[in-house]
Amino acid sequence: MATHDYVIANGTGAAVRSDINGALAAIVSNNSDTVEPATTYAYQWWADTTTNTLKLRNSANSAWIELRQLDGDFTTVSVDNGTAAAPSIYFNASGTDTGIFSSGTDEIAVSTGGTQRVTFSTASVTSTLPVRGPNATAAAPAYTFSSDTDTGMFRVGANSLGLSTGGTVRVTIASTGDTTFAGDVLLSGTGQLDLPAGTTAQRSASPNSGMIRFNTSLTQFEGYNGTAWGAIGGGATGGGSDRVFYENGQTVTTNYTLTTSTNAVSAGPCTINSGVTVTIPSGQSWVIV
Repeated sequence: MATHDYVIANGTGAAVRSDINGALAAIVSNNSDTVEPATTYAYQWWADTTTNTLKLRNSANSAWIELRQLDGDFTTVSVDNGTAAAPSIYFNASGTDTGIFSSGTDEIAVSTGGTQRVTFSTASVTSTLPVRGPNATAAAPAYTFSSDTDTGMFRVGANSLGLSTGGTVRVTIASTGDTTFAGDVLLSGTGQLDLPAGTTAQRSASPNSGMIRFNTSLTQFEGYNGTAWGAIGGGATGGGSDRVFYENGQTVTTNYTLTTSTNAVSAGPCTINSGVTVTIPSGQSWVIV
């Protein structure tokens, strides 16, 4: 191990030769020593045998830059923390404001154009930009879990989102907001289910069997049986806990046809508005009492 001030002092031939040999020994060993050279120069090498690190003096001759371990192992490489505008690891072709730096204790960040974009901490990954994934499939969703790669979220189609479990699509959200469940929907709460409500005119133009809603025109719940809409529940009512009275309207304002193979009963009087038709198929009856 040797360091030298690289100044050859005047002296006898033997003394000068010894001084030169000392300088050469320092050069060939990269100034290896447990402590830094007493005299330093810009861009000077120092093999720090205490930390087992090869260092280079900076251009201002004010500090050492750590380059690599002396044994050639890159398992540990020390660099400055850097900033978003001047990351400690950058890429020549991208400019010095795009790269990787440490934004805080136990944090690594990525910047582009001098702006911090992604941060990795011990608790989370945070991005200031949209995170885009492939369209993927139900069997291999784009956003999934390390221990369950066939369960997650994927793109079903244009403006449509899908959720899958076990490689099978279970929930689909269409661009219209319509949501389709492939399995049963189980509700365990003690509150209520808020059903869609609308007028008679707002009924679906293409209803499916099993649809239910609240009809604000008729002030009743109704369901579609595959042929027509009909009232759901209601039953008898009354004061307090009484269940005595079955109530029906007195005026027919909309054309109506009795459901096939059914009869109907109403408490009168009942009025059918002008221009409105009540159709009672052959073999069926409507009784007004």
